[in-house]
Amino acid sequence: MRHAKYTDYGIRILIYLYNRRDQRVTTREVSRYFNVSYNHLAKVIHHLGRQKLIEIYRGRGGGYKLAEKATKCTLGEIVRLLETDFTLVECFNVKENKCRITPYCRVK
Repeated sequence: MRHAKYTDYGIRILIYLYNRRDQRVTTREVSRYFNVSYNHLAKVIHHLGRQKLIEIYRGRGGGYKLAEKATKCTLGEIVRLLETDFTLVECFNVKENKCRITPYCRVK
């Protein structure tokens, strides 16, 4: 399976935050650490915040840190939250599923 860089960065950010659980970090810090565009990471971080995987603190002394929800999610759940088009197999797309074995298939 191949996933988008967006998802890759999201997973990296979560791992980075996991290893710094007791401190807030900034987008600038993560951008420098991974040598990735600040603007691109800002979009991923915003998305992670909307999904409640990270807690975002605004203002002076702000930053973000790992949310409790992220520690309870599986990698698969995180990938599904980050990927915009996660149709690994046809039956994952409920609207266009025409697979004949769906009634008894256990893939899903």
